[in-house]
Amino acid sequence: MFYLAQLGALIKRGALSYLINLVLAVSLMLSIGHFEQFNQRLVELLPKELSSNYFHALILDSKNVARIARKMRRLPGVETVVLTSKEQLATQVKERMKSLSLDISTDLMTASFQGLQVIFEPGVKVRSMELIRNYLSRLVGKESVTIGDTHLEGEKDVEVGLLLSKVKRWSGYLIITLLAILWATSLHFLAQQVWQKAYLLEQFQRRSSIALKIILLHGSATLVVTTTLILLIGVPATINLLVLLAVAVAGVLLQLRRVEWNPAG
Repeated sequence: MFYLAQLGALIKRGALSYLINLVLAVSLMLSIGHFEQFNQRLVELLPKELSSNYFHALILDSKNVARIARKMRRLPGVETVVLTSKEQLATQVKERMKSLSLDISTDLMTASFQGLQVIFEPGVKVRSMELIRNYLSRLVGKESVTIGDTHLEGEKDVEVGLLLSKVKRWSGYLIITLLAILWATSLHFLAQQVWQKAYLLEQFQRRSSIALKIILLHGSATLVVTTTLILLIGVPATINLLVLLAVAVAGVLLQLRRVEWNPAG
């Protein structure tokens, strides 16, 4: 209770600082934990690329489309891969059935398939596009995927298109980096307050490692809040969990560096 009371006193005295730290921690952890959804949302918010060369694919619902999209995004020449909404998927299925002269319920088909759109980077050669299409077919299995025709547009402004392509590709990483810097700065500021309070307490009480215990208590509380929010959205991929763990450990180590705090300074 002693350490909880000391943490409560610190939060009461610097409520705004701790609130900002919590918001930054939650934003950072959610962005990392569900990076795929976060990055896709950013892509949707950014302006459309000038060179709209892409194709749609229908994949059996039994397949792990999120994993497939993640692998496709890593390919050279792929701008991004966007998971198709139910409305877009219904339109694609309807057009595909019409081209094949088939009379099948659209609702039935959309319930059996998931859709994705593979968008190429500006300037990608047609030969490279075919290789990417073939890779998707091999990755999913020919019997489990239906790939639409490649939609090609003429060149408009290649230089601007390439710049926008790079911004969209790295936007998620850039924002996470910015959040990490702001969060680390906030932790550094809070750690100074903790070490100052711990120094004063240790002068008058028979207790040791007060700062360490307060930091671990604060870190545990933040971890519980962020983990709960992450799991409410869904279970993250294993690699995302490992990155989250590394970031959490780095945050604690950053605060522990204040052990050399100089009370005269």
